[in-house]
Amino acid sequence: MTAPPGTDRPRPAARTRARPLRRRLLTSALLVVVVAVVTLAVPLAALGVHQVHADFRTRLQSQADTVAVALGEQVEDQDGLDPGRLAALVPGRQVRAGYGSRTFTAGPAIGGGTATASATAEHGAHVTVVASIHDESERILAVLATVTLLVAASAAVAIGLALLLAGRLTRPMTALVDEADRLGEGQFDLDPPHFGIPEADRIGVVLARSGHRIGELVDRQRQFARDAAHQLRTPLTAIGLRLEEIATADVPGEIRDDAESALAQVDRLATVVTVLLSRARGDGSRPRPVDVAELFDELARHWGPLTDRVGRQLVVETGPGPLLGLANRDHLAQAIAVLIENAGRHGTGTIRLAAAQLGDDLRIEVTDDGPGVAPDRIPTLFTRSDGEGGGAEQGSGIGLFLARALVEADGGKITLLPSTPTTFSIRLPTVTSPHRHPAVTDR
Repeated sequence: MTAPPGTDRPRPAARTRARPLRRRLLTSALLVVVVAVVTLAVPLAALGVHQVHADFRTRLQSQADTVAVALGEQVEDQDGLDPGRLAALVPGRQVRAGYGSRTFTAGPAIGGGTATASATAEHGAHVTVVASIHDESERILAVLATVTLLVAASAAVAIGLALLLAGRLTRPMTALVDEADRLGEGQFDLDPPHFGIPEADRIGVVLARSGHRIGELVDRQRQFARDAAHQLRTPLTAIGLRLEEIATADVPGEIRDDAESALAQVDRLATVVTVLLSRARGDGSRPRPVDVAELFDELARHWGPLTDRVGRQLVVETGPGPLLGLANRDHLAQAIAVLIENAGRHGTGTIRLAAAQLGDDLRIEVTDDGPGVAPDRIPTLFTRSDGEGGGAEQGSGIGLFLARALVEADGGKITLLPSTPTTFSIRLPTVTSPHRHPAVTDR
């Protein structure tokens, strides 16, 4: 099973495909880290600061109690107060003691922010220990630095794991996208990839299995198209040969005209069969420059006598200069033929076939003097239907649906203009248009 022509467009590199997904995964990981920092690090830092403060105050109060006990012993032994011995008990602290009316201070002078703790000794003696809060601040900074280092290490580990996870997830996703691209381009023989991730492996297996089934269906459709082409073309060829014999035989002019008209219809039917089967097989040719004026002359030679017989007239109008549109010639001819037939069946008066350059586009218009399309039918005018149209300009069966499909397949657009008289418009990119069909390449 091979891909149909025209599907060999280049696919983006896998690395380019993976970047958006990898970026989203990394962004998600960073958000998780930020949430973790806010949720855990901030309370942890606050708890550490509180613990340092509590330990500092507890230790200072313990030192005050120790000095108070020593002061009480000195008072009880009546050895006299010795401030130096009291200050030696708490190095780096200032001791303020008092007994009766006597007060004294020992130890170094404390500057800056201070913290104090007081205690009462026996016989009414009291003591106060003064400490600088510099030590407390240093311990708080040490705690904050430790928390910061822990947060940074956690963030680094999280980002590293995110990178590994992103690579592990983006590789299978990119490979699956490439497999889906190949399936969409008609390459149905897919090998199930193995990634080591059960979910991704399962998707790969299902995708490969679906591609195999679709390939079988497409093969059956193409085989049917080939068989149908053979079965239809053989009798059409025989009918055409018989009509040619009648048209060239010595018969009355009216019979000869009828034979020539029938032969033209057989040729048109053969073209329609070729276009439909080509579209069913998916092997239509790429858009190429089409001389619209020349195509109009060909359509006029075929449709002119038919419209004359029913008392109608087909008028061709083309602007000056070459009119070259990018399209598949058979597709465009069949689409215009559908519009002419639609105008002949549902419209009235003269049928006008016109073409003109409109900016970077080529516009083809098929106009008649009919009353127009009922407003309630316009939204479904180009949709497939199984029955005949119910009013003027309604079309029938799949005619307008097929015309739109053929035009849009070549990068054009077909619309019903909101104007009177009834006008169908086909817009095609031109050879010099900057919005050329992507399948067209210069040669």
